[in-house]
Amino acid sequence: MQHWLICTDSFKDAASAAAVCDALTLGLRQSGVNLTTKSVPLSDGGDGFIALGKALGWGETVVVETCDALQRKTKAAYLWHSATATAWVGVAEASGIQELRPFERDGRITTSLGTGLLLRNAINKGARKIFLGLGGSATNDGGCGMAHALGIRFEDTQGNYFLPTGATLRLISNIQIPETSIFSDIQFIALSDVSNPLCGSQGATFAFGPQKGIPLEALPAIDAGMQHLAHLWKTQLHKNVADTPGTGAAGGIGAGCMAFFNAQIQSGTQHILSMTDLDNAIQQADAVIAGEGCVDETSFNGKLLSGIVQRCRQHQKPCYLVCGQSRLSADALKQQGVNSIFTVQDYHTDIETSIAHTLPTLQKIGKKIPLQEKLRRQ
Repeated sequence: MQHWLICTDSFKDAASAAAVCDALTLGLRQSGVNLTTKSVPLSDGGDGFIALGKALGWGETVVVETCDALQRKTKAAYLWHSATATAWVGVAEASGIQELRPFERDGRITTSLGTGLLLRNAINKGARKIFLGLGGSATNDGGCGMAHALGIRFEDTQGNYFLPTGATLRLISNIQIPETSIFSDIQFIALSDVSNPLCGSQGATFAFGPQKGIPLEALPAIDAGMQHLAHLWKTQLHKNVADTPGTGAAGGIGAGCMAFFNAQIQSGTQHILSMTDLDNAIQQADAVIAGEGCVDETSFNGKLLSGIVQRCRQHQKPCYLVCGQSRLSADALKQQGVNSIFTVQDYHTDIETSIAHTLPTLQKIGKKIPLQEKLRRQ
């Protein structure tokens, strides 16, 4: 009897990690192959980060009244472990792009304020250590909204306080850190697998701004605002962080965490893999299915998917990759250690139909994969 491990991230705009795992599991069980399955829905610190932590028992769920990236009232959750005074907060919970409809997404006007309100609640609850998952944000404000929620103030040239967003970072003249801050003794750890710097062609704005609704023609001006913010951090806060890998994560929240809160940036993949004991689960499996919504050249640059494939190769386990769409060739994936790839888009004529039919298509794919593995073993 074969034992299959299914460990996937969410498929953005289509299905949660848990739903993807469930659909694939159902397909495997319909394959006619004698097998058992284990599902481990995953997250790299973005969508599903808090749900994953809840399922793994990291802490109790705390629901907070906050606001979304457009400052509309909403409720969002974080995880709290009282014995260690540790909190896990996900940027995607309050400031996530998945919380906005496609036509609402505009990184010029969105704010990370809601994430800051979650952090403030955790600090008021007694948190001494906070893990902040940086994936899935709708924002491009350098973490200024988050900082505002924790008492940091921003002045324009007229001495007026305001809440900066991506389009108005250039208007900041002065950053005021409160003399007695609620965050001064907190250990912040930002979790990200993005290696992008804050500014420039590979920075937060140019690399991720378009998917957050920033028009291409607006990117240079928005990036100039981010450079201005980095200059203020350097000259007023004495924090030179803009070139540090990972500071471009979550619309510059990675940089903001370092500049405002003295945070460390650590690998989200390593944190997740260590907290899920996935290495042991891979060793116990006969075959592994991994997946995420879109596979491209960044997927094997230290991200969650690459960590899974690397461990499958290390333990000599066949690894099958499932995704919504792939921008890599089958040969390129085989060089990484992937046995075969299955894409939802191959079953449909357009992306909209693929997204709408993701789960039933994954069920079909799940039914097919064990048969391919059976042929490989013959």
